[in-house]
Amino acid sequence: MDDLKEYRKKELKDFVLVNLIIILYFSNMLNPILESIENQEEVFRILEVAQTVFLNAIVAAVVYIYVFIFDSLIAGDIKFKVAYLGNKGLLGETIFSDIRSKKIGDKRFTLESFLELYADFFDNLDGDTYKDVGDKRRYENAYWCYYQPELTGI
Repeated sequence: MDDLKEYRKKELKDFVLVNLIIILYFSNMLNPILESIENQEEVFRILEVAQTVFLNAIVAAVVYIYVFIFDSLIAGDIKFKVAYLGNKGLLGETIFSDIRSKKIGDKRFTLESFLELYADFFDNLDGDTYKDVGDKRRYENAYWCYYQPELTGI
């Protein structure tokens, strides 16, 4: 789990840094740095840009801290709903049912080979164990995440 936390920290830092660079680029504040220094006026302009960059870095750091705190405090389900804006859920939650009902097709295998390979899975899914739709989706997603054999050549 530490690797995932480290990845998240690095991803947020990179996101804030890239946004800062984009803001500076489109506000033409990087132009004096990119051009050669010809006189004192440009030196002062570069110092003004450096001051702006420093202030923006402070603001970015504060934003990063707030994002990190809210990311840690807000539950994953709420973040999922905000990020996917009412999407039906993870693809894995209905992938098997969608393929079986022909909502999703794949040229790499036939429906018959799919149903044959996952016969035990569908027996469990359609049986009495998972009566609730939410339970079925969790079971389907868990099976999708952990069991993905090759379907080609069956």
